[in-house]
Amino acid sequence: MGLSTATVVGFQEAFVSHDTMHQEDDMAKIEKPALDLRERQRATLAAKLLESLPAILWDEDEGIAEALRRDTDLDADPDRAISLEQLDSQIRARRG
Repeated sequence: MGLSTATVVGFQEAFVSHDTMHQEDDMAKIEKPALDLRERQRATLAAKLLESLPAILWDEDEGIAEALRRDTDLDADPDRAISLEQLDSQIRARRG
């Protein structure tokens, strides 16, 4: 299921303005027709928008790298995993 010509034209018209003062107006022009799309069309559009973004927008504290390292560690040794209840208990214990 593709996007209708009218929808594509509407999106193109909304993106024509590069003036930062009108970005919110552009978003309003895009949002309504986008939300009116059928679920599959919205999913396709969302995927295309996400693919257009850089892989990592901002990771000042290297949290993503740390999360990936921990994920690799858990894959290598699944016994290291703890339940949500265990995590909650550890947090409560640290807070005293």
